[in-house]
Amino acid sequence: FGMRTSAVLFLMIILGCDRSNGSDKLPILNGLDHWVVRDAKSRHQLSPDNANEPIEFADRGPLVWYFCSKSPIKQPVDVYSTSLQYQLSHRNFFSDSAKFIGGNLPDLVLEGNGNALLLYNLTLSWTYRTIVNVKIDESAPWLLGGQENLWQPRAPPARANRDTMTVFLSRPFAVCIRGGYYSGAETTVLQPAPPRATEPPRRTPPT
Repeated sequence: FGMRTSAVLFLMIILGCDRSNGSDKLPILNGLDHWVVRDAKSRHQLSPDNANEPIEFADRGPLVWYFCSKSPIKQPVDVYSTSLQYQLSHRNFFSDSAKFIGGNLPDLVLEGNGNALLLYNLTLSWTYRTIVNVKIDESAPWLLGGQENLWQPRAPPARANRDTMTVFLSRPFAVCIRGGYYSGAETTVLQPAPPRATEPPRRTPPT
């Protein structure tokens, strides 16, 4: 492990407010049976289709890449205020020269119809495992993607409100989950969140 003995072993991220006993969640891994890995800059596909769980990809660095659903989530699906849950396991990223590439790229992207919703700060550096549980509504800090580059926030940054969320979610969209974070070689595994993951409540969509 070299000099890095202060690594965080486990991180759970829960985004969304107004907590109660809601139980609806978006079955991201079960509902999307084909995933590919894409480079963050070129969106070039780096892996063949993968229909297995868990989904794993390794690089030799430095690359920022994403697990992306090959097919969009199609409507009609009542997605508003559901909970998106997944787990990332980070392996083989320790070396004396490795650096965490946080940067200004999002950790989670929902993309469709020429628009995108972006979420940041879901993974800390030197973390072995991250469990994400995020509300797909305006209670989480979703940012609107830019007009020239959907995977960059608008200038100035604009947070998605209830109207923009419901319009976006009424159409098919794809899911991209960041897996590449380090300047050196790394392996990241994407899989469903464990059943014990706390779930934020579901909100009522606007009428």
